[in-house]
Amino acid sequence: MNTCIQHRHVCRSRLWGRGRTALWVTTLGLITVGVGCGVSREVEPPGHQGLVEGIRSPDPSPQPVTQPDPGVSDPNHHPVVYYYALAYAPERNRLAVAGDGGVMIFDGATAAKLKTIDPGPGAATLVRQAGDVMAAALLRDLWIYDAAGKKRRTIKHPDQVYSLDLSADGATVLTGCVDGRVRRFRTADGSEITPALRLHNLDYGREAAASSDFVNDVAVAPDGLYLAAATVEGTHLWRAADGALVARLPDEAHRVAFAPDGREIAIVTDRDVATYTVPALRRVRSYSVAGVTPRLAYSSDGRRLAVASGHNRLITIFDTDSGAATVTLSDESELRFPEQSGFRDVSEMAFVDNDRRLAVAWRSGRLAQWRTDDGVLILSRLDHDAP
Repeated sequence: MNTCIQHRHVCRSRLWGRGRTALWVTTLGLITVGVGCGVSREVEPPGHQGLVEGIRSPDPSPQPVTQPDPGVSDPNHHPVVYYYALAYAPERNRLAVAGDGGVMIFDGATAAKLKTIDPGPGAATLVRQAGDVMAAALLRDLWIYDAAGKKRRTIKHPDQVYSLDLSADGATVLTGCVDGRVRRFRTADGSEITPALRLHNLDYGREAAASSDFVNDVAVAPDGLYLAAATVEGTHLWRAADGALVARLPDEAHRVAFAPDGREIAIVTDRDVATYTVPALRRVRSYSVAGVTPRLAYSSDGRRLAVASGHNRLITIFDTDSGAATVTLSDESELRFPEQSGFRDVSEMAFVDNDRRLAVAWRSGRLAQWRTDDGVLILSRLDHDAP
């Protein structure tokens, strides 16, 4: 029986498995085990390190979506497939989606599925593309592929991987872990760049112990000069050359994304979505969205910022010069009751086709694209739909 886990304190989303049993980790440190019949019980968790095999919902009070599974005699029944992450390779106009089954490669223009790469366990929760390299991860396994999708190596990670990014040249993979550390690996040979980047408490001038919670997100600046992490302890910015911590913001952070020029960084916290200068982390502007907003993406020219809004059910595109919203995107199929059991929210998004479109992977296994100038939905299909 597969399971999913929700951690109520952090908005970063992960799901492994597609069963009807759900586990919720509450702020009191209890795991609530819910079975399809609605019976539940509470047990003491063994500790946070073993609890990444699942999902963290952006909703501070997540509720399971209950929907009867289609009967096996239903001719329209298809296996449930969830999407967890999305990455775009503009050089090849290819979308990579991590989900049930592994890493799925789609044509960036038509969203036709070209191939599925099963790394071994039959699923992947993270994927990133850069240069001629693709990286994917699930739990302690970190896989490195070439541009054709051929596995080059498997890196046995020291701890469970919760967030992932690649340097622009594909030479370095950055991981955020459930032990509160940020690690770097060379994709050429899989060797780790030591030491791991550690969190520091600058307010008291002393090194903080390893975080008791997950590193929600990591990012490598496009120019490779800086590395960033969103954690419960705040946003941390390191110099890539020597791993020195150069700046920190104290508010708990959920997402970080560098602007294409590397001079600004967008940060999602419980309070808002805002941009800051790099490396000083001086506030530039904030963006008005409703609720916690755990998903965002810059256009390739940095002139637009797409942000999940409407409690992660809509996407709003902002002009980064003025901060004004230019268009709001919605997919009616994801606003109504989902076709598949699971959660109907945005997993990840990316600007594609020279920023003329925005591609979104929904958690429910739906891939959609909109025109970014007028917000017209031009394609939307579930994983099992024909191209």
